[in-house]
Parts: sequence; C-alpha cells; structure tokens
Amino acid sequence: MSQWQRHIIDANRFGEISLETPNSFTTFTQVTLKMNEDGTFEGLAKQENSGYAAMAKRKRYTSEDDSLSVIEKLEKEYPGIKIKRQTFTNLEIPHQSLIDSLELTITGHTDRLGQVVAFSPLLAFKTYENPLKLDNREYPIEFSYPRRHMVISSIEIPEGYEIESIPESIRVAMEDQSMQLTFSVALNGNTIQTYSDFRINRLLFLPAEYKGVKDTYAYLLNKHSEKVVLKKIN
Repeated sequence: MSQWQRHIIDANRFGEISLETPNSFTTFTQVTLKMNEDGTFEGLAKQENSGYAAMAKRKRYTSEDDSLSVIEKLEKEYPGIKIKRQTFTNLEIPHQSLIDSLELTITGHTDRLGQVVAFSPLLAFKTYENPLKLDNREYPIEFSYPRRHMVISSIEIPEGYEIESIPESIRVAMEDQSMQLTFSVALNGNTIQTYSDFRINRLLFLPAEYKGVKDTYAYLLNKHSEKVVLKKIN
C-alpha cells in the first residue's frame, strides 16, 4: 500500500482509496484509542498533511514569531488532547507529505448521566465551526485550492458497557458533486469505527449556490457533533 492509499472503514464498503490530489489541501487523520472507565481516552493518532496542507503546517511549526512549541500548538488546536510523545516524518523535506505521529490522552469529551456515557466518536478531531455565518451572500465564494479532510477513528470501549445508539451514516453532495460528505459509524465487536470524508472539489461558487455550500458544511458540523451512547451493564 503506497503512502497515497488508505483503507476505508464503512458500514457498506471496505477497501483502499487514493488520497493523491495534485495541488490540493489534503489532511488525513487516523486515530486508534482505548476508552477508560473514567471516560478518558488514550492511544495513537497519525496525521498526514499533503499538498498545501503540508506547506501550511510546516510554516506553522517553523515560525520564528511564535513562542509556542509544536506540542503546545497541537494541544491548542485540538481541545482536550495531551501529547505524551510526538515524532515527525518529512518535516524538512519540501514537497513530501508531512506526518505527525502522536501518543496522546484525551479528556473532557464525555457526558455522563448515571450509567449512561455519550461522546462524539471523532472526539477532539471533529469539526467545531461552520465558516459560513451569513444567511445570504451577494458575492461568490472562492477557495484557493481543492480541499479534502478525512478522519478515521477506532475506539475500543471497556468491558461492561453496551452500545445503545450510534450516529446514522449519511452521504450528501451538491448536485454536481463539487462538495461531498461521507460519514459512517460501524461496530466491530467492542470497537467503534468512524469514517468521515469531506471534499471541496471546485474553487468558485456563485451567490446562488451559497445555501448549498452552507448546508453541506452544516451537515458536516451536525454529524461530527452527534454522539455514541453507551450504557454500563455491570
């Protein structure tokens, strides 16, 4: 499997896909975690930034004007994570994918009510904000390059819990496929597997298309906010 191919985990399909999109802004995050009894999580995360995403991340990490360390920047970007160990691949090799490998813990992402625990399965790596705030727009929306943001998460839940509900899987897209969202959650034994793939394939959207663009972002935000619900059984 090449660096540009990754496995899909989906309720309806499994296989390999290509992540290679020349001159694009591409991020791929793969998270493997174990949930603890106290509602915290620990494990590994691997973030691969390609194209313009790699350029932007290198610039952030090497900025002389920023007094924050790389780890502090990451912990600020992803609320609730605490990084125990971090390694780079290709930090000083331009035009190659920049890869962060993280050993981490995640706190503050579970809601508990009695024997019931709920959390977003993407935890700190979900999308938090819709960038489109206006009800209407008179000018076109312009993106500098195509974008793709993919997250694959695998969370092992502790013994003594059963899964009461999971978010519903969806696929939504604008009519010409210029924006697409695929989101799915599947169960494999005591492991929750989540797949999110959000793409912007066109650079210019007219004012008449604003609602469609905003609504697609809203779908992304809503699905990332939906929760898995667990119940303790012993």
